[in-house]
Amino acid sequence: MKKQICILTAAFIFLSSSVWAEKGEMKAKRKANRQQMKEKKKEHWQTQQEENKEFRQDLKASETSLDEKKKAVKEHRQTQHQENKEFRQKIREKKEQKIKDRMDKSKRLTDEEKEEMKKFHQEQKADHEEFRDQNKQKHGEFVDSVLKNKDLTKDQKKEEIKKYRLGQKEERVNFRKDRMSERRKKMKDWMDKDEPIKEPSMTEPETSSESTSQY
Repeated sequence: MKKQICILTAAFIFLSSSVWAEKGEMKAKRKANRQQMKEKKKEHWQTQQEENKEFRQDLKASETSLDEKKKAVKEHRQTQHQENKEFRQKIREKKEQKIKDRMDKSKRLTDEEKEEMKKFHQEQKADHEEFRDQNKQKHGEFVDSVLKNKDLTKDQKKEEIKKYRLGQKEERVNFRKDRMSERRKKMKDWMDKDEPIKEPSMTEPETSSESTSQY
C-alpha cells in the first residue's frame, strides 16, 4: 500500500511539474511576443514623428501658397494613414497566422470549433476596420467644418479640434476594451478546451480527458 502511495505521489509530482513547466514556457513566450510587438509599434510611431517634424520644417520654409500648403498637409496625413493601415495589417496577419498554426496543431478542437474561431477573428477584424474608417471620416468632416467656420478665432478652432480629438480618443479606448474583453473570453474558452494535460488529484491518479484553464 505504501509503495502504491509513493508511486502515485511521484506520478502526481512529475505530471504537475510538467504542466507548470509547459505553462511557464508558454507564458514566457507570449510575454516575449507582446514585448516584441510593443517595440515594433513604438519604432513605427517614432519614425512617423520624425517624418512629421521634417515635414513641418519643410512646409514652414516653403514659399508656396496657403492653399498648396493645406493640400500638402492633407496628402501627408493620407500617406501616413495608409502606412498605419498597412502596418496594422502586417501585425494582424502575424497574429492570425499564430492562431491558425495553433488551431491546426490542436487535436482537441473540432473542425467546427476551429471554423468558429476563424470566423470570430475575421468578424473582429472587420469591426476594427469599419470603426477606424468611420472615425477617420468623422474627424475629417469635423475639422473641415471648424476650419470653415468664420465665427471662430484661430485659437477657438484649435480648442474645438483638440476637444473633438480627445472625445474620439476616449471612444477608441472604450471600443478596444470591449473588443479585447470579448476576445479574451473567447480565447480563454478555446484555451480551456485545448489544455494538453490536466493536473491529477491524489484521489484520481490517472490523467483525465477533461481540460483545465491555462489562465
